[in-house]
Amino acid sequence: ACRVEVGTCCCHRARASRLAIAAMSCPCCPPPESEMRVQAAVLDGEVQAAAAIKLTDPGAPAHDGDDIFGKTLFPKPIDEPPIAPTAATPMYEKRCFVARLQIVHGKSPGVECDVSQAPFLRVNRVEELGPVPVWNKQASADEEIRAGDFFMKVGASAGDARSMFLALHAPGSIEVIVRRPRQFTAEGLQANPAGLGMTVTSHPRSTCLVVSEVLTSGAVSKWNGEAPGDKRVQAGDHIVSIDGKALSPKEVQRALIEGGCLDIEFTRPDMS
Repeated sequence: ACRVEVGTCCCHRARASRLAIAAMSCPCCPPPESEMRVQAAVLDGEVQAAAAIKLTDPGAPAHDGDDIFGKTLFPKPIDEPPIAPTAATPMYEKRCFVARLQIVHGKSPGVECDVSQAPFLRVNRVEELGPVPVWNKQASADEEIRAGDFFMKVGASAGDARSMFLALHAPGSIEVIVRRPRQFTAEGLQANPAGLGMTVTSHPRSTCLVVSEVLTSGAVSKWNGEAPGDKRVQAGDHIVSIDGKALSPKEVQRALIEGGCLDIEFTRPDMS
């Protein structure tokens, strides 16, 4: 948000909006009285919403919970990369809210989620029909569930993406705690023969690789020692692109193995 102080004169009596950005000069007053002073307090790192489409491994074996109510709930096998990040989240928008969904027995909740091994559930895509689209129609703009958002708690389930995914398909009325994403880029990570200094994991039907551990040595550890707190790589971060390109999990793995100097973009829940 920006705080703007505007001098008043014969033709500029009204106060400028606190969200005004551009400064205007007054033609009928001396410059000192017509100067507009803009003081911007910009949050460190704008939040960008990220969307991802389905990607699965056709050869992956079935897992417990892959079939509920007689239908497959996990995404079907499609080998495509996630969609690149889109617009930034306005700084004045809500970072966290509660959505109330009415889940119907045997029906989709109206959202596709990434079931990677993580303490939260990442939204890949919002469908046209289902409880989530119904919620979005009646919710205010800053409480709509969007691709890239994170479910922190689904009903009584929290701390594990898979258990929250299963809870999201249980019939009845549930409350979902939603957080907007925060994205950042770790730049110039130079891999050595031992790798980048982090381990990654994913569910066979995930759309992203997820950081499971940051080692004490390597390019990532070096980055963390120099980066501000909110841009340090940590367990649970999802990799959404490398060198500005949205890649499939297999392509990300290949890029990490091949090494070189990499710019890696991560996303995580915005806890601000």
